[in-house]
Amino acid sequence: MPRVLRPLLELRARLKARAREVEPELAESYRERQNALKWMLVTCFGYLGYKNARFGRIEAHEAVTAHGRDKLLTAKEIVEAAGFRVLHGLTDCLWIAKPSMTREELEALCRKITRATGVGMALEGVYRWLAFLPSRQEPTRPVATRYFGVFEDGSLKVRGLSCRRRDTPPVIRRAQEALLAEAARAGTPAELVALRPRLRELAEGFRRRLREGGLLPQELVITRVLSRAPEDFKVETAVALAARQLTAAGITLAPGEKVRYVHREPKGGPKELRVAAAPFLEGLEDYDAAFYLELLERAVREVEEGLYGAGEGGEKGRRAPRPPVPRQLRLWGQE
Repeated sequence: MPRVLRPLLELRARLKARAREVEPELAESYRERQNALKWMLVTCFGYLGYKNARFGRIEAHEAVTAHGRDKLLTAKEIVEAAGFRVLHGLTDCLWIAKPSMTREELEALCRKITRATGVGMALEGVYRWLAFLPSRQEPTRPVATRYFGVFEDGSLKVRGLSCRRRDTPPVIRRAQEALLAEAARAGTPAELVALRPRLRELAEGFRRRLREGGLLPQELVITRVLSRAPEDFKVETAVALAARQLTAAGITLAPGEKVRYVHREPKGGPKELRVAAAPFLEGLEDYDAAFYLELLERAVREVEEGLYGAGEGGEKGRRAPRPPVPRQLRLWGQE
């Protein structure tokens, strides 16, 4: 496996370096190419643990995980010995914090970790502020895969939120992106607090649009992937109803294909009216406003919980998580 993957790793490293050297308008091409290689490498790792892999072996998969964990723990010890606090770690990256840290200090730390682990480390950036969202199962604990923050240059980093999900309707995605863009204007926790009325005003504007109607059907489309053939669905879910509409129109579907539809009527009404499958959306005027308002509230709550905690108005009396810590760092290692 190392012999097979080494050329891909080396090529990806060259592409990433080139993206940092060229003009911004040219850098995007290099970033897209290195990102494609990243997902090839991720797939190779997962395939090692696949029971039917022709060249895979579960022991190899376990060995990769063990070596990765060992190097991550080594990096953690080096970081803490340098006086930093580790906020979170995930697979190949660390979020760390220290008062009055400098970029030169952080880059020196990267070089030290690289020498100790053999894994090339790089400084992705310094955050103005960063918020980890609480776990849905354990609200008092944050999770590394759901977070958002703003770098020093004002750019956003978002992972695990509704706007990143492929099945989120465009109008809900735009609403959450608008909230995040507004929050990105803040440079400190105090400024975030001052922005709260503006965020509430933005959210209310999207609620009003959903209640008033008149949205184009394309703004409400939900995209899901079929997990089974349409005839194999036992429960009349929205996906099943949309798939059956397409099948009735002579469209053949197979597991793994995408189905797109709009929620028309609440549950309890005639099943043939609950959803409208794309491409049969021409002239569609009615939609289940309550359903989309619920999706909107979920998207708004993700932002509010990350920035301000659940508080009194939080979901089901959740305890508020700790407020975000400014100037947090994330270090990325090469796969």
